[in-house]
Amino acid sequence: PQPHPSDANLDATEATPMHPLLIDLSLFTIPGARGIKSPVTSCNQLYCQAAVANLLLQDRLKEWAEASNGMFRGENSSGSGHFFVKWADVKHQGPGAVKWTAMKRHRRCIEKLLRIYNDDPS
Repeated sequence: PQPHPSDANLDATEATPMHPLLIDLSLFTIPGARGIKSPVTSCNQLYCQAAVANLLLQDRLKEWAEASNGMFRGENSSGSGHFFVKWADVKHQGPGAVKWTAMKRHRRCIEKLLRIYNDDPS
């Protein structure tokens, strides 16, 4: 049986390190626990969770690029051609310096939900 979140001690001093954004939002998780009493029942909720996950992933990618002298696809104003930039060279230029992968549009999300998940976003 999986532990339930209400059974846990959420003392921050004993918790596993968490992303600062999750702490700011007061979102505490228990690894391996499943919130059976709170399934996702809304496309908006699912999409919101995906947006947060996307931001967290971008933060991690930036950290990895910083540590490994990594590169990202660059963004230019004309939109022509593909090129790559070192994260260390563009990290202070603002969000427009890197072409981040976009999330699926709401319409595509709903199409996939209906086709693959039998109308159940949880």
